[in-house]
Amino acid sequence: MKLDSYELMEAGPVNLRFVVDGTYLRQVRQPGDDISDLPAAAQAALTEHWSPARVAALVAARDQAEADWLAELEAMRGPIGGAHVNAERQRRVEAGRDFTVSGYGDVPLTGRDQDQVALMGLLIKARALKETSVTDAVLTVRDADNENHLLTPDQMIELVSGGMAWIESVMAVSWAMKDGTAPFESGIPENFEDDQWWP
Repeated sequence: MKLDSYELMEAGPVNLRFVVDGTYLRQVRQPGDDISDLPAAAQAALTEHWSPARVAALVAARDQAEADWLAELEAMRGPIGGAHVNAERQRRVEAGRDFTVSGYGDVPLTGRDQDQVALMGLLIKARALKETSVTDAVLTVRDADNENHLLTPDQMIELVSGGMAWIESVMAVSWAMKDGTAPFESGIPENFEDDQWWP
């Protein structure tokens, strides 16, 4: 690949034209790009072209463009409302979390609708086994990582009950945000997606 010509753009980038087996190939090099593959004369020209002032102006223009783009996205998003909170609540419930089971360890669970149905079935079964004095690890739950855990009825009751309590607490936060009750008397916070607000 042989450099055929180059064009120094006032804003900073440089247009290059190479010749490869009789075919022209165009490239754009930006300040900071590797130019060691170019002829010495071209390297010197690009180095001189990329003066500190020109590079600073280019960086400032990029930063402003990014800021404008983010502002436009925020405007498109519109004011934060209950629908945004509901979506975040659903995301968190479906993503789930780790739950610690006494005498066993951590079990990661997800909270999709089908997960909640399956766990409720295991809870009912665990309670029935507990009533018949079963204490062995005879109940299997499959976790968020597709690994099986063999638990006793008491452990299964603890696990599922803990999961249900956590979902209820996530729901309670979302309701408080939307209703403007403590600690959200000032309304839904701008950073309502931040972990600090959620259990």
